[in-house]
Amino acid sequence: MSSFERISKVFATASHLPFDNSSKLILMSDCHRGDGNWEDTFAPNQNLYYSALYHYYLHDYIYIELGDGDELWKNRKFLDITKIHNHVFGLLNKFYEKDRLYLLYGNHDMVKRNKKWIKKNFFTYTNIQANRIVPLCKGIKIHNGLLLDYTVTGDKILLLHGHQADFWCDISGGLLLNSACATPPALR
Repeated sequence: MSSFERISKVFATASHLPFDNSSKLILMSDCHRGDGNWEDTFAPNQNLYYSALYHYYLHDYIYIELGDGDELWKNRKFLDITKIHNHVFGLLNKFYEKDRLYLLYGNHDMVKRNKKWIKKNFFTYTNIQANRIVPLCKGIKIHNGLLLDYTVTGDKILLLHGHQADFWCDISGGLLLNSACATPPALR
């Protein structure tokens, strides 16, 4: 299947989100939340990310994460990620409770396309402060793509992570650690 066909399939099956001139949307991608070890590239920026996210929450933004929110190539246990960044997941859950959270999966967290995995891992998390398991986005659907419908003109904007444009990234399902899909073909 060509890149065009893969992206066309995402377009045809994407959930729709209407928006207009009064809508407030924030889009982020490739956060790569990790388990807090020295390889966690999110850790040095977690306070900045949390502060920005909190600001957007207080001001009624819709948060759209365009894939690779969590680094699930290097970290096989999602529980380790939620424990170290539990304050972030608590805030994401607040967005979800207000129907203002949309998550897309990317090539580093493609396991999120599996509904059983989502139910097992994304419906609860360990709240460190409360020292207990608490709800997290129970019932969430994690998308391959999202179609923004501009209600003023009828125009549409397709949001996706982009791995669909690269055959190896799209089919790997996150199995190709340090794979060639991170490097453009001309540079390999």
